[in-house]
Amino acid sequence: MVVTQYYEVKVRYERIDDAGKAKKVTEVYIVSALVSQDVEIAILSELSSYRDVEILSIKKVKIDQVIAVCDRDKQHDNFYRARCAVLEYDDARDRTRKVPVSIIINAEGFDSAVDSLRAWQGAITRDIETLSISLCSIKGVLI
Repeated sequence: MVVTQYYEVKVRYERIDDAGKAKKVTEVYIVSALVSQDVEIAILSELSSYRDVEILSIKKVKIDQVIAVCDRDKQHDNFYRARCAVLEYDDARDRTRKVPVSIIINAEGFDSAVDSLRAWQGAITRDIETLSISLCSIKGVLI
């Protein structure tokens, strides 16, 4: 079984702002890949139209699910991070335990992110409790 990992990549590059001036920006992307070398290739090809692209860091992050629009033209600017807990019964200890789950949601706004999370939870056959949803600094997700 092939398990895809998620990596958080912090990059700095130069882009032209609305006033026409060159500006250095630092952004965070989430990249889905099998190994970290694939992450580097994916982010450099994604940002190939910009000058002076510098990868500041690549770190593996625990993300269990990404809820995003696959069509780039329909993607929203906001990304939210949801922390949930899957309720599982532990036979050995004869009690229910909470297993943490981390979800990234691409949505137009907070209400839309909550709706997307609820729709995902409705499709899952297990009991899932939402712990928190917050806006995060992710600029994009490359799958």
